[in-house]
Amino acid sequence: MIGWLARLGISIALASAGGARGGDLSSPGPAADDAPVYRSEEIVVDGELERAAPIAVFDDTPVQRETLSRDEVQSRPGTTAADLLRAQPGLRQQQRVQGEESAVSIDGLPPEFTRALVDGSRYQGEGGRVDDFSRIPLADAESVEILRGAQALRYGSEAAGGVVRIETPEPPRDGLRTRVEGGYGNADWIYGAGSIGYGNERAGAWLRFVHDQVAGFGGPDDADAVFVSPGPDAQRVSRDALGKFRVSPTESLDLTTRLGWRRDDESGLGGESGGGDRVEERWLVGQAFAWEFGERTRLEGSFTWFRNELSADVGRPFELVEREPSGRLALEHLLDTGPLSHALTLGFDVFAPTLELDESDGGVSFQDPTQAPQPVDEGFALGGIYAVTETHVTDWLQIEGGLRAQFHTRFSPELLPQIAVLLTPWRPDETRMLRLRGSFGLGYRTPSLRDLHQPIAPQLGGAYFLVGNPDLEPERVQSIRLGFEFVPIRQLSLTATAFHNRIEDHIRSLADGSIQTGTELIAPPPLTPAQEQQCRDFGNALSFCDRQPFERPISGTLFRRANLDEVTTRGVETRVRLQPHPRLQLEAAYTYLETEVDSTNTALRELPNEPNHTVDLHVGVALPWTDTRIQALARWRGEALQEGSGTGLFSFVTPESTNSSWTVDLRVVQPLRSGLELYVDLFNVGDERVVDSNLVRGRTLFVGLRGHFD
Repeated sequence: MIGWLARLGISIALASAGGARGGDLSSPGPAADDAPVYRSEEIVVDGELERAAPIAVFDDTPVQRETLSRDEVQSRPGTTAADLLRAQPGLRQQQRVQGEESAVSIDGLPPEFTRALVDGSRYQGEGGRVDDFSRIPLADAESVEILRGAQALRYGSEAAGGVVRIETPEPPRDGLRTRVEGGYGNADWIYGAGSIGYGNERAGAWLRFVHDQVAGFGGPDDADAVFVSPGPDAQRVSRDALGKFRVSPTESLDLTTRLGWRRDDESGLGGESGGGDRVEERWLVGQAFAWEFGERTRLEGSFTWFRNELSADVGRPFELVEREPSGRLALEHLLDTGPLSHALTLGFDVFAPTLELDESDGGVSFQDPTQAPQPVDEGFALGGIYAVTETHVTDWLQIEGGLRAQFHTRFSPELLPQIAVLLTPWRPDETRMLRLRGSFGLGYRTPSLRDLHQPIAPQLGGAYFLVGNPDLEPERVQSIRLGFEFVPIRQLSLTATAFHNRIEDHIRSLADGSIQTGTELIAPPPLTPAQEQQCRDFGNALSFCDRQPFERPISGTLFRRANLDEVTTRGVETRVRLQPHPRLQLEAAYTYLETEVDSTNTALRELPNEPNHTVDLHVGVALPWTDTRIQALARWRGEALQEGSGTGLFSFVTPESTNSSWTVDLRVVQPLRSGLELYVDLFNVGDERVVDSNLVRGRTLFVGLRGHFD
């Protein structure tokens, strides 16, 4: 409002000045002494102050939600969601040789409880397992929302740790828009992205394509990993296409069709063990609608068909085909009951995943044919019905709560309540405030098809064997969060949130004996001179005189998916955000995390790769005159229990802890002209290679150019 009034005042002043000069050019008069110059300076300062206030961290909602705008996303180094979240307070990433390059955990909860959604739907990965954020591009992300705590009501029972929502552009309603971006970095990193949109009020379309390839993204030859890791010769080529088509037959009805395709070709993932190729191709088709009937009621729905094909020989050769049709429907209605205002939502969702899995023996000869890998063709259906109410009780009290009934064709139904409260006891104006937040929720994750039906298959060239378990029980999660946010002045924000999560029947892979894969002939050891004399004396009657080769069994350790009794994660996340000048923003965060494993079937007492202490630092600077913007992100991680195989298996955890480490990323952006920018990224400035037992890319320089044109 202040900026709008300032611009209005400038327009009036300029008009008055122009009128005065028009009367007598030789005599500027009083109006000429007025504001053309001085008021022009006012609007620059006013605009900067308007952008600077307030600097609160979380949105004004009961559920703790942090929203990163498109400008914030583009100011940070990187091209994927994994890059964006690498130094986000409270979030940690893990890399797994057998699966995801970037699995994200929130508040110490396993990555299986973090959902990644693009435009409200699953974008990649196998259903019911870990989402890989490195396979979500940010080329045209309009916003990124991070929701912490149980989010089962709207986003499904598995969203017990949190949700990361990425929104892409809607087809334009006012003509043509284009965006282009490209760049090159060391390790033969080639990146290019382009999008184009066109439309009017009745129809429109948006198309985007991304090409991203990099070589040598693994660790050095002497990297400290227990088994295998991506080697220096590893290479990945990713291509991603997404299209949206909108039709608005009436002012109250929008129909949107989504088409998506992605292919990842990876090689050299086996490191020194050789091999290590993975090819994954994903297709998605979706149809959504939004219908507003009346001023206070809205009906939304969508149907999505998802198909993912994955073939790999990383540790074991296999081919996987997953299909998942899904549907959602939600009715939203605004309602007033006396002085209270409610936003009511009633909805349901349904998913029907199927899995076709064919795993070869990996060159291992199984002595028992029934133990050899068998093909899998399985499926089930799951879904839920939910009701949510968002109530504004007073100006200082908001409540969001509801109940989800979760159903599954193989497991018993479950009721999942959730409630979140926002208190704002002090808000003298829009730039100063105190907010108190609390939330409680339950989550419920049923085993995936792989968890249930994974056949016995050799891993890492036969170093161990992994098998599913049809007797698994679902995981149940209870999440509690309490926190505050204090903004005493618009340039300063202080936040602290305590969390406590308890998982019952947590699913992990535990050692379950050994499996015999065959036999091998062993030559007897050479005889000593004394033994040779004894054989001559006794006519080879002694047992060691028999020089025939003998058979020895070949076996490997067998790991089976199993339920642990209970896992607890608790801690506190604190943040300080300071903007002493409109061109300078500072942020420091500290997270304390404690994990505890209480189970009779494992001796482990804490989760691996989860450091107790983490510090995150963000510095943003906008230089005068040149408008150069600099963003630096740093993370220090304390010691963590080491698990260096990249498999996530408890039995590969060593009693040793990793060393503490720093990682620093940097982005410099230089505007060239309207709509065109040059940027330089420097990842892992200190060239730290092993963090939390998982390899990260070495020091990498990337130079890019991007532009947008309307």
